[in-house]
Amino acid sequence: MVTKKDTCQSCNSLTEQLIQSYSSSLKMYSQFCKKYKQVASHIKNEETKRYFYRIDKYYFDDADKIKWNTLEPLISPNIESNVKRLYGGILNENEIRLCCLLFLGLSAKEISDILPFTQNSVHVISSRIKKKTGMKNIKESLRKESIFCI
Repeated sequence: MVTKKDTCQSCNSLTEQLIQSYSSSLKMYSQFCKKYKQVASHIKNEETKRYFYRIDKYYFDDADKIKWNTLEPLISPNIESNVKRLYGGILNENEIRLCCLLFLGLSAKEISDILPFTQNSVHVISSRIKKKTGMKNIKESLRKESIFCI
């Protein structure tokens, strides 16, 4: 007989696997973007440079950070919308995005490659988020809020 506890453990296991999958996808995408930038910086052919310029405008903002809208397919739609629902009146857009990336387990370095923050700023803003929301640990607090719904 399958008990409620078994079902919850099974659901938690599946949720953890999905979170890891989203996290891995984001990390690979970020690494791909870094490699792309390295290759693009060595292009000599003018026609190829124009092609790369168009790609840059689509994927990167003026600060050379990855545009959030290109990341959205790599993040479960429930994560961002649920964080907005819970903390939209308290947190600004970048803080909400930072919560999403922290929830998915990205490091300060990985986040600084995506959001317009330095690694140090990620830590400072995380502390500010904790104070604003009363969270002690952003990732664990968001897990308890069940922001990742399948």
